[in-house]
Amino acid sequence: MKTYKLDIISILGQYSRKFDVANNFCDKTWQIFDDSGKQIFLYFKSDNSAYISDNGNNASGEWKFDGTSKNLTLIFGQLTLNLFPIFNDDNSLVFSVDKSENCLFLFDGSMGKTAPQNMTLLHSYYQNALNNVDPLLKTAAEKAAKEKHENIKQRIEEIAEKCDRYPWKRNLIIIIVSSICILISGIITYIKYPYYDSIGISLMILSVILGAIVYSFFDTQRWQTAIKNMVMWFRDNDETEIVNYLKTNKKLKTWFIENYDFDPTKIKRLPSAYDD
Repeated sequence: MKTYKLDIISILGQYSRKFDVANNFCDKTWQIFDDSGKQIFLYFKSDNSAYISDNGNNASGEWKFDGTSKNLTLIFGQLTLNLFPIFNDDNSLVFSVDKSENCLFLFDGSMGKTAPQNMTLLHSYYQNALNNVDPLLKTAAEKAAKEKHENIKQRIEEIAEKCDRYPWKRNLIIIIVSSICILISGIITYIKYPYYDSIGISLMILSVILGAIVYSFFDTQRWQTAIKNMVMWFRDNDETEIVNYLKTNKKLKTWFIENYDFDPTKIKRLPSAYDD
């Protein structure tokens, strides 16, 4: 069984109908798309048995579906495929093989229907499906995408808040107290010692300048510390969903880099404690 990569599927997948084993899958004859001209048919029975016909060569096997992980396991002898539903329009089923970009394309083979015969016709089929998406499905998908975008953004902001451990309040108190002390010294000097009024004025000006400089220094240190902590966070914590989302959503990735000055999708994770 050949698999193919079709970029349009990543877009079309968000408009898929719900994958229902009983209604969309079982007791139907499915033709596997093959651009070499092979006639390959699959038949799935409700008792979890499966049959394949490859140009007249028949074999039996079994299938099982895990509703939690959305994983369809297909077994024919030594061949085992882990398939994950991506798109369903009741006439065609598209599965990602092992969650890769390689897909297996199945078409309803009943009532004399046939699968597209080449890549051009395959692409045309799904382009037409994209152009004629059910408005209700499109609205629901756009709403879900917006909610996911906001949830991911909120999660990033929560992580950023956790990583901001710089002692900002303590340093702010130091800035305020130091500036006030210098300002008071300047005022006292200016009032009590008229002959040194220029020194008093200088001290008052210095209190403002020094406060601004120290504030800027502490603010930079806080920002740099938060960035370092976030780098460590993404390296050491399992935030796969955020990383994968940032890889595919350029708008949110740009926002993240502009606000936090690093790209988490380039961080190499440390081996998990559960890895061999």
